[in-house]
Amino acid sequence: MPLQNAAYARSGVRRHVSRKPMHAIARLSMVWILLLVVPSLTFGEPLEYSPRWSLGFETVLSTIEGNMGFDQQSAGYGTLNDLKADLGLPNDNRRFKIQGSVRPLEHHLLRAFGSIPEAYTGSNTVNKDIRLTRLPNTNTLAAVPATDLVVTVPMGSRVHSEMKYASFGMGYDLDFLVAPRWAAGMTGELRYLDLKLKMWGENARNSSVENPPAPPTNPSFIDGVVGRYENIINIDELFPCVGGQANAALPIGMNGMSGLNIGGFTKMVYGLSPYFLNYVDFSMGLSLWTGPASRMQLMAKVGIEHESIFHDAQIRNGRVFELKRNGLLFSLDGTF
Repeated sequence: MPLQNAAYARSGVRRHVSRKPMHAIARLSMVWILLLVVPSLTFGEPLEYSPRWSLGFETVLSTIEGNMGFDQQSAGYGTLNDLKADLGLPNDNRRFKIQGSVRPLEHHLLRAFGSIPEAYTGSNTVNKDIRLTRLPNTNTLAAVPATDLVVTVPMGSRVHSEMKYASFGMGYDLDFLVAPRWAAGMTGELRYLDLKLKMWGENARNSSVENPPAPPTNPSFIDGVVGRYENIINIDELFPCVGGQANAALPIGMNGMSGLNIGGFTKMVYGLSPYFLNYVDFSMGLSLWTGPASRMQLMAKVGIEHESIFHDAQIRNGRVFELKRNGLLFSLDGTF
């Protein structure tokens, strides 16, 4: 009987001790399974970080709208002139950009970009008097009233115009959300804009806004023929921008991370100098790119872009300029 009790005690101890390693193994197995399964089910889980850089080219085929004017200050005499209808600038614009980026940290992206300088020329026979610059009448003769004079290109005359555009800068993206196939966050840029618009008329006259004195005692000063006369609006601005950007994609086919992906993108930046330069750049569209696990990733984009520029920093001199461009965007980027 004691032997049975001893055996029973020994068997009981063995049964009690054998359950502990079984529970421990089961718990470790569950933890291991969770570690393996949960990351694959979490859509916001980023890839293992490794620095990458990219280089891309972009083309925008756009149409323009806008106005410009001289002597536009309070009580100014100048006319506001349409870029196409009055100055004869072409409706179609083509812009080419080069852009590069590097991601030194997982949520941080540094960018640099620049456009190839653009130049457009136009001419037109105006159907209105285009008033350009007011010239104060400094004639002290008593017979001549002190009337301001305005350089005017009369209706029916030929005007010519030229517009040049270039822009470059650098940017920083802070991506709050990063995943293999999508990212979203804030963006900041420091842009330099070089925009020059020149117009001239071959038959300009220096005339009074009111009826000129009769008879003119100084024809070279009052209602005199000026001939070729040109005016220039030159915008050289370095200004900061803020905005946001996002892109997302879904895999195509059965190749998973190494296959093709189709998705969308959007970006908007807004200039932070509204008292001098109102600037807005907005783009959105579709993208097609290779899998994020590829050593070399290619991304092609097709979309629309809107750029708006309004400049009145030279309002004291009467110079005002507004340009809007809407068009189709095509780009190709390679990430290495």
